[in-house]
Amino acid sequence: MLGGIVAPIDEWGSFCRRWQAVLNKYNARLFHFREWATASAIARKIREPESNFSKNPYCGWTSQALDAFLLELATIAGDGNKLIVGGAVYTDLFHKAKISGDVPINADPYEHCIDQYFISVEGTISIQRAPWKRQPVSFFFDWTEDEKWQHAIMGRFNYFKKKHSTFKELTFAHKEHHLPLQAADMIAYRGRQITEKWVDGDRREWPELDSALYKSTFAFLETHKAEVLTAYLRGELEYEYSQRTRDAI
Repeated sequence: MLGGIVAPIDEWGSFCRRWQAVLNKYNARLFHFREWATASAIARKIREPESNFSKNPYCGWTSQALDAFLLELATIAGDGNKLIVGGAVYTDLFHKAKISGDVPINADPYEHCIDQYFISVEGTISIQRAPWKRQPVSFFFDWTEDEKWQHAIMGRFNYFKKKHSTFKELTFAHKEHHLPLQAADMIAYRGRQITEKWVDGDRREWPELDSALYKSTFAFLETHKAEVLTAYLRGELEYEYSQRTRDAI
């Protein structure tokens, strides 16, 4: 799962001040969803702490403090003049689809996920913020030591950059020093949770979190129900359609 937030430059100053204020309020060095989820499971006695849990930035927090911290940050991430974007692929189902012939045998699930992300950026802007379409877009991805993954992201970015003159640059940065990447981490991790639970038939929800985090998405869906349903019925939300779109743009 890749997830992120698109917003005008002048939006990020206010975002960073508010985000940092919440980190300071809870005496937290940063937000990282995986570590938060581990601490939450331990606080709720769902799992036992491992030997290195003392290094977790949320070690010793109560479940109430963890939930309040997450919800305050989610409200900031979803508030203001922002758009939520992302791409996802469930690798097990993707490989099964390749075997069945529903997906091309040479298709790569990770390349597909990256493509979905860049398609989402262009498409979401065009549909939800048409005045932004001519504005330059700079991308920041979380730093990784995985050179193969870095190369894959840069390769697909360069492909889409040739198609979209507004795509200007892509930088890898450390989320410890780049607050918007912490919000993107929240989007990606929560999106992965939702996707996996949907595929696995798990209907447990956290509406308070999702309504705050995906505020702009829910607002758009609420006012465009007919268009979304029509796109679904036309098959425009399926893999094959996204591949054709990718090749055409």
